[in-house]
This record gives sequence, C-alpha cells and structure tokens, in this order.
Amino acid sequence: MLPIYLANPRGFCAGVTRAVNTLSQIVKDVREKSKVRPIFVLKEIVHNKELVSRFQQEGVTFVQEISEVPDGELLVFSAHGVSPRVRKEANQKKLITVDLTCPLVAKVHSEAIRFAKKGYVIFLIGHNGHDELQGTLGEALASGAEVKVIETVKDVHNLDKDVDRDEDKEKYKNKKLIYLTQTTLSILDSQKIINELKEKFPNLQAPNSSDICYATTNRQEAVQNLLDKLDKNKALIIVVGSQNSSNTKRLAEKSIQQGFEVVQIDNCQELDIDLPRFEQIGITSGASVPEDLVQGVVAKLEELVPDSKVIELEPTEEQSKRETTKFPSPKYKI
Repeated sequence: MLPIYLANPRGFCAGVTRAVNTLSQIVKDVREKSKVRPIFVLKEIVHNKELVSRFQQEGVTFVQEISEVPDGELLVFSAHGVSPRVRKEANQKKLITVDLTCPLVAKVHSEAIRFAKKGYVIFLIGHNGHDELQGTLGEALASGAEVKVIETVKDVHNLDKDVDRDEDKEKYKNKKLIYLTQTTLSILDSQKIINELKEKFPNLQAPNSSDICYATTNRQEAVQNLLDKLDKNKALIIVVGSQNSSNTKRLAEKSIQQGFEVVQIDNCQELDIDLPRFEQIGITSGASVPEDLVQGVVAKLEELVPDSKVIELEPTEEQSKRETTKFPSPKYKI
C-alpha cells in the first residue's frame, strides 16, 4: 500500500479567492453587456500558471506594462498590489481600473506610508523584484522614506558598507528604524534576518503585528506537520504550485531543508517520478493553487498505484480559525 498524505490547510487563501472570484465575475459581467470590451490584467492575477491560462482562454489579456493597454480600457491590478507610479500611469491613460490588491498586502502598504511620513528608515524584507515587494517599495519611496531592501542575512551584513563611518553609525543610532516584510516569506528565514537587524540596530522597531499573512503561516505549519509524519528516507514530497510563487517555493524549501526529496509541479501532467523508490507520498500546495490541481495529482497517483490510500491530515484548531478569514469583493464599474 502507498499512503498519500495531504497537508491541511493548503491551497487558496482569502486574498487569492477574492482576486480569482472577482476577475471571474468581471469576465461574466463583460460577456453579459451588449458592448463587449477587452479585459486587461497587469502582470499575473496571482502567481499560478494554470489559473492564468484558464483566464486567457476566457479572453483575458495579461500585460507586463501599462503602455500595452489602450487608453480608456479596463485594467485589473493583481492581488500583489502596485506602486503609486503605476496608479498615476493608469490615471493618465484614463483607464477603468479594478484594484484586487490583497487586503493583507494593502495593510503593509499602509504601514509603509504611515512610517515614511513619520520619518522612519524602513528596512523592507523580501525578494527583490517580486511584484508585491515592488508595490510596497514604491509606496514607501513615494512617501519620502529612506528604504533598504533586505533579501538575506548576507544583505544585513553588507549594511556595514553603508554605516561603517562613525557619523553614519551615529545617524542610524539616532534615527527611527522600522522593518516591514513581504507577506509570503518563510517565517524562519525572515526571523533570522530580523534577529540580525536587531543585533546591528538595537533601536529597530517592529510593526504592530506580523506582516507575514495567516495563509503563509498556516501552510508552513501544515507542511511541517506533514513532514513530522513521514520518513525522509522513504518519502517524496510533492509541492503543487508555480515556480514564481513565493509562498509555494517556501514550502518546497522547507521540505528540502529537512532532508526530503521534493518535486514542485504545476499539474499532474508534470508528474514524472520513479514511484517504486518511495514508500510514502506527501502533498501540499501554495496559496494560489486551485484544489482541483491537487486532486488531479492524487488521481494520477491512484491510477499509477491502485493499492494506495489517501490520508487527509487535520488542521489545528488555531489554523482552522485563521482559515475562516474572508475578504469582500471590491466594488467596481465597467
């Protein structure tokens, strides 16, 4: 028998549910109008290749730059958020915009603006170039903040180059310092960076509450619960989700760091493994992954190994409470 363990919670978070459901409704609304208009989305609605493909089949056009959108047309901002520069460009082109920024990302934007206006130096912890980080960075800079982007502990050490003179050290000693984080980071890795920053800057302050979202926390805790039940010498971990999904990659990294063999795939068609090598299978998925993709992987495994048993792990009471989070859809006119 091949046991197949499913991590729980997994898959869609409230921010992704809100973004996907709203875009689906926009597609429906446009179809029902007598004058059909194109729908443009800036970047990916969420970081999931399969979802993007499904919306493309519905007629949605994904663009990398606002310059690709004709003046006056409909443009949707993704769940990752955008910078003030992007909003300004959209206004200049008289675009009809629908903002699907996740409320938890918007919360970090608000923090960046608030602390910038209070004169704080902001240490922004996250992945350079990630869509979410670019939005938060843009908000902080537009509000006049001095911002230092920190991706790794090494980046903290490299700050010595900026504060190696006595006058610089004194400047930072007397300044107000705050750290903010991308919402989809590894809890453990971000804490290491925060600890290093606090060691270097004892006057560093924390935001009132963690910026890492409940879904990221839940899914990292859930994958740890999954790993605790498996033998790393006998198990394979399958992480369902796209390579450009930050929270999905953290799940894969967490499993690899603990000695497990891991494959990260978008769908069951990408499942190409030597199953006889493994006596246990563990499956989890990132916060932007539809559940049907997970079930497709399970069905494929059951087809390959008829003598298999699916074991759905139970979330903790605290995780279940967090998963009740819901965000209302934004109002829009098209």
